[in-house]
Amino acid sequence: MSNNSHHRFTRLEDFPNELLFDLFEQYISISDLKYGWVGLNQRINFILKSIQLSASTSSSTDQMLHFFKDQIYSIAVSYSCTSSFTDFPNLRSLSFQHASNKHLSDIQSNFILSNIVHLRMELSPNMLAKTSTQFLETLFSNKFSSLRKLCILNEFDFSNSIKFNSWAGSISLRSINIIISNNLHIYSALLIACPNLVRLHLTVSFIDRNSLTTFHHTNLKHLQLRLNTSDWSFDMFEQFLICVPNLQRLVLQRFIWNIEKFNLNLENIRFIRILNQCLTYLHRFDCDILFHSRVNTIDINNLRQLHSCFTRIQIERKNEIDRLYTNN
Repeated sequence: MSNNSHHRFTRLEDFPNELLFDLFEQYISISDLKYGWVGLNQRINFILKSIQLSASTSSSTDQMLHFFKDQIYSIAVSYSCTSSFTDFPNLRSLSFQHASNKHLSDIQSNFILSNIVHLRMELSPNMLAKTSTQFLETLFSNKFSSLRKLCILNEFDFSNSIKFNSWAGSISLRSINIIISNNLHIYSALLIACPNLVRLHLTVSFIDRNSLTTFHHTNLKHLQLRLNTSDWSFDMFEQFLICVPNLQRLVLQRFIWNIEKFNLNLENIRFIRILNQCLTYLHRFDCDILFHSRVNTIDINNLRQLHSCFTRIQIERKNEIDRLYTNN
């Protein structure tokens, strides 16, 4: 008897459904699914009707997407996309690459928005202020009744005439990543409009000291502040933290070093007092901050003893620049 007769060969039919689900959803393109797997047998057809697919739109894939329209749960929309979102009844995640004025106008009047859980947007540079203002009013309303996570990768043009009190509010939103600059009212407006918000990643490019309204938000637990300006005072920092008294984790990032010795220096006793008074529930502090070593001389051992959340802080010195950071 040949030794080959003892070999066991694994056939496609031997694979469990869980493995095929993973294979079809993550490793095979939509065009290959249509032309290589559809109609292969009854079992494969059943699995293909049950999978959840992620896709990117383009003129060459639109037809493929519509073939699997009931299986599409996530779409990355290109600038030239002309597909209607109503064609995908089970869509849950929507990502825009260079979202145009037309994209924003289209989704404002689209009933499918009530199913979207995750919305990620990169805006076109020629975005109209009027369009973005109208979109924000729609975004922070009950029209996005299932929206949990929102990420806007570049800055909205918040006009001075925008009426934040016109936002109906979104009780479903749990996580927001957004950039603000000349109008810090957006910070207070977000807290007011999203009472169940748990995580906020805020990039601040410019500070108007008179534009922040204090509001106490009791559900926010994670705040990440990326400060793209050196003009950040203790007073402004305190106003931000007063709004979120139940914060448990604070992440502070700044990549433009201070030019003044007492401008938000972590070693300053006032910084510690702000943390202790405003954030009594804080149990983790992370940072990635630049200082000019000629202006701020940092004693890392002393710094770690100032607050119980500072023990993980590291220091790196290079070319007269000190970098304070924490590892995950």
